[in-house]
Amino acid sequence: MQSSPSEPTTISIPKLRTALRGRVIAPDDAGYDEARTVFLGGIDRRPAVIVRVADATDVSHVVSLARETGLELAVRSGGHSASGHCVSEGGIVLDLSDMRRLDIDVERRSAWAETGLTSGEYTTLAGAHGLATGFGDTGSVGIGGITSAAGSDTSCASTGSRSTTCWPPTS
Repeated sequence: MQSSPSEPTTISIPKLRTALRGRVIAPDDAGYDEARTVFLGGIDRRPAVIVRVADATDVSHVVSLARETGLELAVRSGGHSASGHCVSEGGIVLDLSDMRRLDIDVERRSAWAETGLTSGEYTTLAGAHGLATGFGDTGSVGIGGITSAAGSDTSCASTGSRSTTCWPPTS
């Protein structure tokens, strides 16, 4: 296992843009302030870069980059973290919001969803098949955060909001 550098190093934005399929947003880019904003407001952190990843390969690259540079990594699904865990001061934001693929197996009442999908988007798409999953939160919450309790309080586990089964159950 490699150790992190003792002092964080800088990253090359042009090199990062070439290496990734997703969108790389730097502090001077249009949309930077909107991309770093936390849903609930009141947090004013300025990351070195925000990467809206396109796929798992991008995710792996960004995680490796954070490890290699020693820069703090913040992961964002829907941006609902009240304490601002989804944005970093001077670090890298791994933004999953463009990863929205959903595959529903109606016969098995199960779904495979990427983490950028919101609970509202998921609910609408599953509902079209007569299925639902009880998330117990607002529709704009990213399912990456809500299913891992990263963007919610710990009571969600006891109320079933981390369910992976689509309803209605079989009789």
